[in-house]
Amino acid sequence: MKRRHIRTVILAVLVLMISGSFLLTSCRKRYKVDYCGRKASFKHARNSYPAGANVRLVYYMIATDTDYYFYLDDEPLNYRLESEGIIIEFTMPDHDVTLSIDHKNSMDVVYHKVDYCNQQSWYENAEDQYTAGDKVTLLMDWGTDTSYQFYLDGEKIEAIFTDDERYLVIEFIMPDKDVKLFCEVESLSPPGP
Repeated sequence: MKRRHIRTVILAVLVLMISGSFLLTSCRKRYKVDYCGRKASFKHARNSYPAGANVRLVYYMIATDTDYYFYLDDEPLNYRLESEGIIIEFTMPDHDVTLSIDHKNSMDVVYHKVDYCNQQSWYENAEDQYTAGDKVTLLMDWGTDTSYQFYLDGEKIEAIFTDDERYLVIEFIMPDKDVKLFCEVESLSPPGP
């Protein structure tokens, strides 16, 4: 009889815990999500969520050659691509939110030029143009008894040696504009007689 009583008590406690958790969750204030007219592009999107809820949305209206950007109240959201679509996750704040989407055709590549100030031949791997965000790595044969100072749009940038000290390495991230790279060279050898 005691065992049966203990089981009944355990079952009653579990029912109370589950129903209490449900009541707490369902009693939390809910806040609206404005999808900017694109709610139908998300699987299982709801009009509102309780504050503190983990929101997981799947954006499935994906076009090829398109880059997507998602924002929650104008703040960028991280996302990942999975087989079911683009997964966006966030914690619902305690206010109404706006979820907006921006996209651009990734085939529209804009190239920016590097003006080497008539020194392009000094670099082993110089290209005429790069896209914004590219990591530009240039190799330059260097001479002993010579000092080199590099400037990108007038700003000093540092060069490092390769491990074998054969080349100077100049690196920078290509900005969203054309740039000018200039190398100032100074001989460290004393002048001859």
